Amino acid sequence: AGSAVQAGPYTFKDAPSTIAWATTLGEPTLMRYFVDCRVLLASLKSQASTEASILQDEANAKKAGYNTAAKASIAFSFLITFPEAIFKVSSANKDAVHGGMVFTSF
Repeated sequence: AGSAVQAGPYTFKDAPSTIAWATTLGEPTLMRYFVDCRVLLASLKSQASTEASILQDEANAKKAGYNTAAKASIAFSFLITFPEAIFKVSSANKDAVHGGMVFTSF
């Protein structure tokens, strides 16, 4: 329990078990297990990209230590509480009761 690792709906005995599972799956199969609603919602917000913006996204991901922009997006999605595709920050007093978060349309 104390050393258990949870990855989405899966719980592993410990970190070595998790690494063995991930190594067995390999890429890109492994990434499918980590695409959740936050990643999908973030992809809704994405606009059509130019070649230059795609290259910049990939370069930024490599600088941050990820092999691809997709991997970086998945990793960072776990840090996003309120996906910007459906929520935005509001400073209006009436929205304070909701923690300053309101629905947005896209």
